Amino acid sequence: MIAFGNRRTSRPLVLIFIVCLSFFHSPLAAHAWGTRAHRIVAHIATAHLSSHARHEIALLIDSHSLASIADDADHWRKTRPETSPWHYVNIPFAASAYVPRRDCPDGNCIIAAIAKYREIVANRSYQKKFRQEALAFLVHLIADAHQPLHCINNNDRGGNDVAVMFFNTPTNLHEVWDNELLFHTRLGERAYTHRLMTRLASQDIEALQRGTPIDWVLAAHKLAREHAYRLPPDRNLQSRYYRDNLPILEEQLAKAGVRLARVLNEAFRRDDEHQYTSRGEELRFCKKLKA
Repeated sequence: MIAFGNRRTSRPLVLIFIVCLSFFHSPLAAHAWGTRAHRIVAHIATAHLSSHARHEIALLIDSHSLASIADDADHWRKTRPETSPWHYVNIPFAASAYVPRRDCPDGNCIIAAIAKYREIVANRSYQKKFRQEALAFLVHLIADAHQPLHCINNNDRGGNDVAVMFFNTPTNLHEVWDNELLFHTRLGERAYTHRLMTRLASQDIEALQRGTPIDWVLAAHKLAREHAYRLPPDRNLQSRYYRDNLPILEEQLAKAGVRLARVLNEAFRRDDEHQYTSRGEELRFCKKLKA
């Protein structure tokens, strides 16, 4: 169960209704963090958008849903391989800090890409097509930044080279976290979104939204080191691994959703609208991104 904040005043029925509406504007997908996880994150974000941000986003993407563009960036990797490094950051396994020169050479990592595309989305002087693409990248990459194996370098391509069994079926560690943990619940996209939204209804959303992409990536890196790579000797991941790590995956999906909403609310805010972040946090955020 998600239990990572204090209760705040909320409107759970309204939020769940907004999420349900978002399904009518985009076809369901049968894939997974991977497609299903990205769409779940987008649905959660949609429910936590300000009315102004929701209106501006609808204008920008011609009334399509965020979920409908949530996996575009993965498709673009096939024809634009130069975008591949933007989906992860190679922070060494034993490291506890993000060092741009080491972890993000030439600005080719998820942290730099999030900063770049947030700026484009927020800047109305860019042509619509560039802001549309930037929004698709932002929706996708903020979700990727919460997948623990996208945030660590253990010299195994984020666990892709770690052969494991998942309930006696051959796979690799990255695939377990991208797809298998989520699929093993046997819940569909709608049911899973409702499940996480119901849990979020009792949480302090503003507390969950705090921090910067660097903070979020470092937290995911720690989860990879302390949990994802904690494998049994035979590398056959079964009930115990599933039971221990599914709550972590669910918490990351929920956090990604509300944090994506915060980023979009800030990017699309009215000139007279206050940001969620304090001025001190904003300055710290900018300083980190320029490091």
